[in-house]
Amino acid sequence: MPLESRVTDLSLETIVLFVSNMVASRSFYEHTLGLRALAVNPHVTMYSAGHVQLCLLQAAEHGVALQDGPDRSVDITFLVDNFPRCRDGLTARGVQFSRTLEYSIGMTADFYDPDGHWFSLYQPSEAALEWPSGPKLEALASGLPMGHLRPVSPADAAAQGDDLQGHDLADAFIAYVFLFFSDPDVAAGFYGDTLGLDVLEGGPCRRIPTRAPVGVVKYDVGTTMLTTHHVESDDKRFRVATVGTDGVAMAFQVADLTTAAAALSRRGIVFSGRPSESPIGR
Repeated sequence: MPLESRVTDLSLETIVLFVSNMVASRSFYEHTLGLRALAVNPHVTMYSAGHVQLCLLQAAEHGVALQDGPDRSVDITFLVDNFPRCRDGLTARGVQFSRTLEYSIGMTADFYDPDGHWFSLYQPSEAALEWPSGPKLEALASGLPMGHLRPVSPADAAAQGDDLQGHDLADAFIAYVFLFFSDPDVAAGFYGDTLGLDVLEGGPCRRIPTRAPVGVVKYDVGTTMLTTHHVESDDKRFRVATVGTDGVAMAFQVADLTTAAAALSRRGIVFSGRPSESPIGR
């Protein structure tokens, strides 16, 4: 299944992360995580993260106030082909992971950048690759150095070794961006109906329980999957937030900005002022 450059009218090209200290953040993303820098200057740094770019911007320059501690409203998930080795390699580089969870979807663990932006490491199970979203994951992997996906196996869970060189996120890719909602119908109305994103898959989730019949919905945004996750508003056990700071923004690429903005306006989207011009475009 070849990766299409534009599955819907909206293709998620860049995830913007507002940071408090560009020097500290660059050290984390480049030296700790091993991401490749695409562009660097005192005001903006761009990294390759598979088919999606990560863009770091100085929060103070854009009037963004970052909260203290982790922001649990957006989970950016990297898919890797050897979870234990990558986790151990990043741990040796100074990354602090939450406990590793292994269940029907595969293996996963969370970590944070210096400003509390939430990331996850993930390797899918064989069962997960047979779900409707499996071909999308395979398509994303096929165009990258990873080449193909290797599902997690019992041997992976027990893997240990001393040679951790090269086990970073340089060849990983962002497979999911999770957003959390207390009302699944509102989320479906906005992302499915108003934005018009194509649904790849919907179902329950065991890690963060939901009583909604379709508590998790995966949308195809071309370069990755944007996933909405229903959470009970009174359930504090998983420390998931349905409202965060302005510290994360998603930049969708469109063929024509004026036409796309007009179409979305007719669907009820409210834009904050006129389009802005910059060296990267409008």
